[in-house]
Amino acid sequence: MKTIKIKQVGYRIHGIAILTDWYGQRGYIEMTSYDLKKLTEKEIREGLNDAGFGCQSIDGADLIINELYEENVEKFLENRTINISIPKKELDDTVLEAREIFVNP
Repeated sequence: MKTIKIKQVGYRIHGIAILTDWYGQRGYIEMTSYDLKKLTEKEIREGLNDAGFGCQSIDGADLIINELYEENVEKFLENRTINISIPKKELDDTVLEAREIFVNP
């Protein structure tokens, strides 16, 4: 059996983005995968995307993070969920709207 040594060159992120569409509805879409040299929360958040679909906001993501090696070889590292907080005013409005619909069918 041969042994081949390859060097790690970064990380590859795959996942499902949690988004709000242009009608204000929650949705999910497979993101376009992206590569990072360093694995930081800031860089992960900056790479979150809607695969070009277009949306009002990306609210979070369920991610698969792989180590990336030379020759495009990937090795699983971890699963991670990213939550992007909704501003309090928007959250309050959503709760009130939901109560109105429930109370006055």
